[in-house]
Amino acid sequence: CTTQKQEYFGGSAKILDDMKERDILPCESDINGDIKSDIYELIIQYYPLGWFDLLNRFEFGGPVYFFFYTAIGLTICLIGGSVYGINRLLTKFRHPPPFQGWQLVALVSRPQIEGVILAVIPYMVVVSTIHTLFRHDGVLQFDSLHKNWMGSGSIGDVEEVENAMGRMGSAFLVLGSYITLKGSSSIIIGDETSKNDHVVAKRAHFIWASLCLQAMIL
Repeated sequence: CTTQKQEYFGGSAKILDDMKERDILPCESDINGDIKSDIYELIIQYYPLGWFDLLNRFEFGGPVYFFFYTAIGLTICLIGGSVYGINRLLTKFRHPPPFQGWQLVALVSRPQIEGVILAVIPYMVVVSTIHTLFRHDGVLQFDSLHKNWMGSGSIGDVEEVENAMGRMGSAFLVLGSYITLKGSSSIIIGDETSKNDHVVAKRAHFIWASLCLQAMIL
């Protein structure tokens, strides 16, 4: 049974309907709507996720997502080519403009590829340095430091691994915050000689959007 009170005792009609669909009825209650007995039997039921839910949770391997995102990119290119083709067939121009798709792809893809490569190299160097310094068997040893101020005594193997994960997580948090702040000033360029409130507002919106995106990814 469900501990949700019946509807005339103030229970949620939506929750009660959901429980009823699963053949789960409200527990027996007294005249005040309180449960008569606290004794219960815990039953855990597992429901498999659908394919699309598993895809959104990144439960598949890398080749699946490589194929999926490649197919999406090709589909978008196909849509663009189809739009051009339809307009090319229906145009009344005597000399219609030629298809500039390949020139556009070269123009758009090159800065992204070069930018990603130039950004990934120093980023991977910093990430590797953090792993080398702060992992549980890394260069910097913190065997005597507990993860809380009240900790005392020797540190076990499990706590040592947890402490190392906390140190690396803190370092990655600082690294991500620095990259976000640096990216806002590098992408949104303003005139440093004058006061530009709109530039500050754009950078603030960029930082907020980046934090929201990271939160959704988590």
